[in-house]
Amino acid sequence: MNRPSDNYLHSKCAIHGIVVGRRQRKDLGDLDALAASISEVGMLQPITITDGNVLLCGYRRLMAARQLKWRSVPVWIRTGLSDRLTILMAERDENALREPLNQVEAAALYAELKDVLAEEARARQESSRFGGSDGAAHAAAPRGAGDVRRIAARTVTGAASYTRLERINWMLGVSKDFDLPKPVRELASAEVEELRQGAGVAPAVDRVRAAIRQAEEDAERKHQSWASTLVDATPPDVDEAEHLALVESDHGGRLEDAQRPTRASHRPAVTAARGRRSALEFSSVLDGASAILRFDPAVVGPHLDEDTWATLHRTVESLRVFLEVATETRRGTVPKSA
Repeated sequence: MNRPSDNYLHSKCAIHGIVVGRRQRKDLGDLDALAASISEVGMLQPITITDGNVLLCGYRRLMAARQLKWRSVPVWIRTGLSDRLTILMAERDENALREPLNQVEAAALYAELKDVLAEEARARQESSRFGGSDGAAHAAAPRGAGDVRRIAARTVTGAASYTRLERINWMLGVSKDFDLPKPVRELASAEVEELRQGAGVAPAVDRVRAAIRQAEEDAERKHQSWASTLVDATPPDVDEAEHLALVESDHGGRLEDAQRPTRASHRPAVTAARGRRSALEFSSVLDGASAILRFDPAVVGPHLDEDTWATLHRTVESLRVFLEVATETRRGTVPKSA
């Protein structure tokens, strides 16, 4: 029996002790066929409850077990859920007095329940694959991410549309993504606070997306500026051939074209003022170039075309040599911190 995740404990629970809230679906389908299948092969996939015995997933299986007059059923106890989701799922009266959810709170509960439903669906699929198939027991399992999203949205809000909830959660993610520039995160946080007060979702998403595009364009401009400094950084009063000879002698022989640094490294005629100015410009460009590190290499790597892949290799190799030369010239000249 496959445990959905580390947040689950396997146990048995008395049927009469399981709390079924009003948000569980009422369309049970062919319950007789499901009950017959469970009677023949057992309940291959336990139902899912909270640690307070509130039903989360498996309403049809629970009703089939009741029809079979079982006194208890196997359960997965899902730990680590928020109190708000547990209360939401335990509601029996549609008119129960409670504080209404704002749209950000609804989106958070939707995301939490969506994860539970997805975990349970995966476990049911594994149970069917490796533990046999109880036919009807698995026929009602969510078939894809869209089904899981619709079920979670309907459970939390009463409507199957999940787009608005997904967009709110995307903005919550942006506000906490430290790979993004601080102004973008701050804008997303401000938009989320406006959403708590009932502001429109679509305009907020448009503003955050525009801020991200602007940040990416700024980073690209900085990268292009940085790249241009590598094209020809040799002052007119320095002989390039002499400079390359000095660098190659340090590396024990002739460098390949991709290895040849073009920034003045061993050049003697660089004033302190010019060096400080160049260092400041370099620091600014480096901040922009570091934006590349926010991409997941495991995701990007397989999809890079050959030209981009070759450019990446040349850039990395050039940077390696750049770092070696900069390290050598930095020795004994690093300014002390103020």
